[in-house]
Amino acid sequence: MKLALFGSLRTLGLVGMAMGLVGPPPAHAVPTDGTYTGTISAGGTVTIQVSGGQVTSFGVGSYSAGCAAIFVASFGPCSTIGDNFTCGQTFCAPDGAPRFAVSGTFSGDTVSGEFDFSLQGPANPIPPACCTRTDVAWSASRQGGGPSAGSLRFAVAAQSVQEGGGTATVAVERVNGTSGAVSVQYASANGTATGGDDYTAVSGTLSWGAGDGANKSFQVPILDDGDAENDETLSLALSAPTGGATLGMPSSQTVTILDDDSVEPGPCIADDHTLCLLGERFRVEVVFTPPGGVEQPANAIPFTDRAGMFWFFNENNIEMLVKLQNACIPQFDRYWVFFAATTNVEFHVTVTDTDALQAKRYDNPQGMVALPVADTQAFATCP
Repeated sequence: MKLALFGSLRTLGLVGMAMGLVGPPPAHAVPTDGTYTGTISAGGTVTIQVSGGQVTSFGVGSYSAGCAAIFVASFGPCSTIGDNFTCGQTFCAPDGAPRFAVSGTFSGDTVSGEFDFSLQGPANPIPPACCTRTDVAWSASRQGGGPSAGSLRFAVAAQSVQEGGGTATVAVERVNGTSGAVSVQYASANGTATGGDDYTAVSGTLSWGAGDGANKSFQVPILDDGDAENDETLSLALSAPTGGATLGMPSSQTVTILDDDSVEPGPCIADDHTLCLLGERFRVEVVFTPPGGVEQPANAIPFTDRAGMFWFFNENNIEMLVKLQNACIPQFDRYWVFFAATTNVEFHVTVTDTDALQAKRYDNPQGMVALPVADTQAFATCP
């Protein structure tokens, strides 16, 4: 019997963020690279492939739905946010709706979740589907599991720095394992910014000891050339991990150098596309680009003096939560920027201190599931 596969998609909820003054959050967990195999509660097998901290495929083998033939299928790549992932796919559905959904959560070297689907044979008209199953439980474990050396990645895929800001501080995380000593190389490369004129080129090695899961960082000196010019970019890349560690995602980062003359002075004035936070000192703006579309401003939703939200396509579909925290106390002496976005479209978040005339921009490239940002070095402009 020739079968078509149908089901329903699940969506991810908005990532919650605490509103109180706390220390920098722990590293956001990602799956350990490798092959995970396991079983379905009702009989059958699953195979999950993970590369670069992303689920690249989810496969189902020899599962009998009980009302149709044996079900064998493979899907991917999947949407992976931290230690959670979802997959969906359409198979010739007349209404064009996605008809398959799988979701799972990683915990160390194991992963578990559920999937929904419908099966239909040629003797049955479309629609309706003849065989539907929901909440089918499964679990799997990483092959060759055991202590992991972890993955090494940039804390964010993009950041910005003021031309007169002196340096860009770049954080690198070790996630999903701390077994053994590991290291990774880093290096800068020109984009529209030129080494020696706009910044000082850097390269080097970051090292972690056994059991060390703390972030490491390096600095890129930024040169103020005194010329009025457009914003410029340089790129950073990680390479050659050692000690059994792998490269996670993102393994590259774009640094945007914001020209001094590009910062618009205050006061902040809130409107449909602008949030004003911390006593209207900080202006927050977001622009996004739909796939194949043109850049447009996101829509702002004020919430508190410290936080607000943005939607892109539909006011009932919140895409982003942004929070600023006044951490102007001796052990921190900074204003912090936090945000979480549940999207994979291209966007740019610009936060401007209208008192100090400094701005930071955070970028997400098209097609990449956005990582949460916790920039506890954002603005050294206290009080």
